[in-house]
Amino acid sequence: MNHVSITTSNVNGNDNFRLPSAVKALPAITPSTGDAIEIIWESSVYFPDGYHIYMHFEELQLLESNETRIIGVKFNGEFFSKPFQPDFLSAITIFKLIFQWIE
Repeated sequence: MNHVSITTSNVNGNDNFRLPSAVKALPAITPSTGDAIEIIWESSVYFPDGYHIYMHFEELQLLESNETRIIGVKFNGEFFSKPFQPDFLSAITIFKLIFQWIE
């Protein structure tokens, strides 16, 4: 995974999943604008009930008035959700149930 760690501070965002601070203290951003963070996950186990995929996003940098950060998440080349812009220090969780064999 190509990323830059930006903080190890305790972060207490407001989210329904109540993410542990240890998880929220390990965010990542891309080294430069427009780059992607690629996560490769393989499973050798088949679950007929599917895989529950959860991803948590939060804007941790106070952006300038002329800056925006739009996030688009793809799974196997298809958009996982509509592109979105997380609010400052407010967690957004996107999730999907995947019913397919992942290799």
